[in-house]
Amino acid sequence: MGYRGDTAFQDMPKIFMTISSDEGKVYDGNGELPPDSVSIVENPNRIEFRVPLSLLGNPERALMAIQTHFGYVPLENVPWVYLKID
Repeated sequence: MGYRGDTAFQDMPKIFMTISSDEGKVYDGNGELPPDSVSIVENPNRIEFRVPLSLLGNPERALMAIQTHFGYVPLENVPWVYLKID
């Protein structure tokens, strides 16, 4: 989620991604976005996400959280992280 001082938070895009071993999907508040909206690179030891700032509404700050699951079993939860964008 992005934040700008000159835009109401509820008007900023809210991006949500789901990643599985065979596909990745990207959503905003209006539904599914094209698969090429973000770049997802998987390596044996990590997954890298590249989200264009324009997709987040060219924010001054961003909020991010991550949850991992194996099926319906939660494995890891990274709480909200605050990022200042310069």
